[in-house]
Amino acid sequence: MAGARRNGVGMTRRTFFTGGVLAPLAARNWERASFPDWSDEHVDKLLTDSPWARAVTLPFRFSASARQRFAQIGEPLGLPKGWPGSASKPGTGSRTPRIDDGNAPPVQTEIYLIMRWASALPVRQAMALHQFGRSGLQSARASELLRGNEAEYVFEMAGFPAGMIPQGVKRFEAELMDSARLLVNGRKARRATAASVPEHGRHLIATLRFPRFENVSDGDGFIEFGAKAGPMEMGQKFRLRDMSYKGRLEL
Repeated sequence: MAGARRNGVGMTRRTFFTGGVLAPLAARNWERASFPDWSDEHVDKLLTDSPWARAVTLPFRFSASARQRFAQIGEPLGLPKGWPGSASKPGTGSRTPRIDDGNAPPVQTEIYLIMRWASALPVRQAMALHQFGRSGLQSARASELLRGNEAEYVFEMAGFPAGMIPQGVKRFEAELMDSARLLVNGRKARRATAASVPEHGRHLIATLRFPRFENVSDGDGFIEFGAKAGPMEMGQKFRLRDMSYKGRLEL
């Protein structure tokens, strides 16, 4: 696979904005080629823009107290120019922290995420090709990934800039664990049983695990994910009738 991809998906800005020039998600033939004879483009689309993976723009507002935390650590990665809490030294172009007095209004910003069902078979197959290549599919790690776990859903959110989590990764994990839900109409909500955010790289991936619903079908309409952490409220609906693969609903 292309060497430029890292952390499970090629997290370039290009991948977030390609959906508008391609066929609608439901109209694409996701079985037009048999696994593992997939192109790099097909793998990328499955992982970033498919019935099992959506690019999401996440707007949110930072309060004065959050800006004070950022001021103490310097300007975080990926924030717009003029972010309150930092200023440039005249003639140097470098930035030094400015302590917020707590009275400034909240600041609006946004980040770009990929939300995907990492437990769905086509996503596991795409991830196996991405991580191990065709020649590595017989390895123990690839075999474990392809086998999956029928007892749980695995849901990923990829692309959190590391500097946008001022509460720290462990607190971020705890907030996701406490708030994350899966909803299907007429069913009791599923709460997360585990949350993991490995602390590496400039962009982080949050992985959440949930117990499966029983007897979910495409007739149930949508399955919806929701969670909250710090000032960020995350949510996305997925149409169940679009998520069938090889004659089976895949989540």
